[in-house]
Amino acid sequence: PDSERATVVVKAGAEGRRVMEAKAEHDDVELGAPLAKACAAEESGFCRHTAQAVRDRILLSRDTHTYASEFFRHRYFLLSVPSVVLAATVGVVEVVVPGDGPWRKAAVATLSAVNTCLITVSNMYGFQSVKDQHFQAAKMYSGLLTEFDYSVWFPGQENQDVLEKALKVYLEHAQKRIAELVTHLPPVPMFIHEQVRRQHQGGARSYDPAFYIQDPALERFRGFMDLMPALGAASVAMWDLVGSEQGSRNLPQGIAMAIFALQCVIWIAVSSPPPDGSKHSAIASAYGMLFGPEGVASVALLTWSFVYLLRRSDLWQLAFALPQSFALLFAVAQRRPRGDYTAVGGPDGGLQGFERELR
Repeated sequence: PDSERATVVVKAGAEGRRVMEAKAEHDDVELGAPLAKACAAEESGFCRHTAQAVRDRILLSRDTHTYASEFFRHRYFLLSVPSVVLAATVGVVEVVVPGDGPWRKAAVATLSAVNTCLITVSNMYGFQSVKDQHFQAAKMYSGLLTEFDYSVWFPGQENQDVLEKALKVYLEHAQKRIAELVTHLPPVPMFIHEQVRRQHQGGARSYDPAFYIQDPALERFRGFMDLMPALGAASVAMWDLVGSEQGSRNLPQGIAMAIFALQCVIWIAVSSPPPDGSKHSAIASAYGMLFGPEGVASVALLTWSFVYLLRRSDLWQLAFALPQSFALLFAVAQRRPRGDYTAVGGPDGGLQGFERELR
């Protein structure tokens, strides 16, 4: 204790002071060794934490641009594929359907107009060029991530000095490449960036097949597309049940369409997202399998309408056949795989595998 040392110094005089100073210096040496080790360990942990933060940032940027590329690629296909189908359909109608009747002209003009609108919208948004730019950015960040693992992270596991020097050199190199890229790159939409960031905060650092980007505008459009078959079925039901002419009435199909319209509205109500964010119930799933755009009843009624359209030339069936066909195509397009990382270097398993090897 300091009080005892002070008493010894007073009694021993100059000799005591010399001895105590030597002892204090010896104590400082004994205490300084573990303190220096602790400071070195703290500095090593800080440098490793910095390196991990840099790697997480590069991984987040790679995943963000990958999902953005996939998102815009699906939008491009969603507009370009129907355009190709409509262009081919116009050619088939002009060759197969004989004569110059009004319905033939109306069908060709309508299909051509829709095809022109799709091409114009696709060119206005420029989905093809945007998806390619984000794809190139994802490839660059994937290369930076691989370079970081093999030039900074793996060599620095055994030597703190190597990790610090390699990290400094890498940051200078990466800063130049990223600065050149961001000046020519379109910004990532905020809803994509936020959804990918939340996925990383939840601990997912590799490809998750269950995760996909949800576009708020597309979700609203999906609700509109789900409602259109119900309105079309109700229109056909009214025409079949209370047709102006006796021959235009079709009681079996009218009753079936009326029931389908009612059940479709119930399905939309039970399949709306729960406010607490939980999953849908089994009843909602069963309704979707029956009355959803890909449901059994929906496809059966669509086939029934096309049969009446072709055999009886009942053009009123188009009120249900067209919206149901578009809803079915839209639902199938939404089931395309999303976030495929195979194009930009594969899942992020290098770091976790290396740490398992160390353990």
